Amino acid sequence: MIGKSKGITVIALVITIIILLILAGVTIVTLTGENGILTKANNAKEETIISTEKEQISTAQIATVANRLGEDWNVGDLQDELDNLVGAEKTKVTYNADDSINVWFSDTKHNYHLKDNQIIRIEDSDMIFGDESWYEYQDVEGGVKITGVTEEVGKYTPLGILLTISMENPELIERLESSDEEVKAQAQQELEELYNIKQEEGKIYRNVGNIPSQINGKDVVEIGSNAFSSFLYLEYVDIPNTVKKIGRDAFSKNEILNLEIPASVTLIEGDAFSGNNLKYVKFNGKCPEIELEPDFEKGIFNANDGLISRRIKVPEGEKINYDKQSLYYLGISSYDVIYE
Repeated sequence: MIGKSKGITVIALVITIIILLILAGVTIVTLTGENGILTKANNAKEETIISTEKEQISTAQIATVANRLGEDWNVGDLQDELDNLVGAEKTKVTYNADDSINVWFSDTKHNYHLKDNQIIRIEDSDMIFGDESWYEYQDVEGGVKITGVTEEVGKYTPLGILLTISMENPELIERLESSDEEVKAQAQQELEELYNIKQEEGKIYRNVGNIPSQINGKDVVEIGSNAFSSFLYLEYVDIPNTVKKIGRDAFSKNEILNLEIPASVTLIEGDAFSGNNLKYVKFNGKCPEIELEPDFEKGIFNANDGLISRRIKVPEGEKINYDKQSLYYLGISSYDVIYE
């Protein structure tokens, strides 16, 4: 009887363990499955964050419109309101190519498009351009000067792939922009086959570039002539506040929509930002010295038709430093585009 009792006990133990394992599996699925409690909780948390961010954008927009009293407003005005509401450097407000507004939240990496009073969440993106290994540079007094990008620049990132295409296969870029739909379709197929990327809404990427403030422990103090010229589809660059000089044609012939000039910049050479799609420019200090060739009387913002009234901002109290001659050298014809 004792042996039989032990046998029953072992069987009961095995059955109990099996039941416990089944219950554990059910519990795990219940908690972490596609429709599990934790998954639903995380989704609910994410939706709450998205709802809060949309509300913050809406509140800032209402305040912007109210403060302008019926006048036109721009991304700088909305940025000021979001800085007050969310905190400085917590958001980045920029124009998109279609005149909609993009709001990027630094903590969550969430992007939103604001157009026709609608706020639409778009795919997350991190505003990172690359590390110091991406750049060609040379030592100069006080730091380093970026002279361009390396041949292998960011091949495995969206922007890097695009730069690689523009350097290796510029003819493909031309065909992607063709008015011939058949030519464009063939180019699109090649793009996907060669680089494993898709073109969306007439653009390959919405590209942003954060230039490092240091390379090899030395401050980046200068952007050299033509350093970032003709990088197709480059729409935004973040210039660090270590830079003192921006060379001739440094950022020309891109598609830059928004620009912020650090207070550290004291010298900009002619055509530095010519041939872009600039819609908004913000200066953070005194008007830099503009260096033009004697026989070349064009400014640094030539061929940027989007720089219309109220699209350029200077710091409060610095307007006197942006006189008519300085505006002429900047390549701006109307004084009233500068405002405090």
